[in-house]
Amino acid sequence: MPFFYYIPGLRPSNNLEQHLMGIDRVEITNGYTHPNEFLYMALWIVGLNLVAFGNYYYGFFNRPGANKKSWWVIHVLVVAALIYLIAFLKGYNMAHSGNINAAMPFSESDSHAFAFESALLSVPASLILTFILKWGSRNNRYVPL
Repeated sequence: MPFFYYIPGLRPSNNLEQHLMGIDRVEITNGYTHPNEFLYMALWIVGLNLVAFGNYYYGFFNRPGANKKSWWVIHVLVVAALIYLIAFLKGYNMAHSGNINAAMPFSESDSHAFAFESALLSVPASLILTFILKWGSRNNRYVPL
């Protein structure tokens, strides 16, 4: 269970967590038979950050006028907002698809908590990918630090 689940108000219900981890949608006793959605969100986080910061350090923003920390922060916030949207829609669609176990109900607020947690995890991923990608950049090699 991620760290953010222990912060009061951010912890989605155990039902959403079990559903996202792949609990069987027909019979709970069958165990985890479906894909783990947390792994898919991790792939979204890494993929979107690679695209955004690849663009920042080697694409359109690799020019003298765009080597400011404010542009880097905007990239971090845009990626976090996209991750929030993807995670919320994933949880919301699962809750309203009717393809969940009736013994494990969860609500829209659980989807918001999952999306907020995913967006928060996107920020350290942005920082890690920044330190990996920035060394080859001609103009932005010192941004953000």
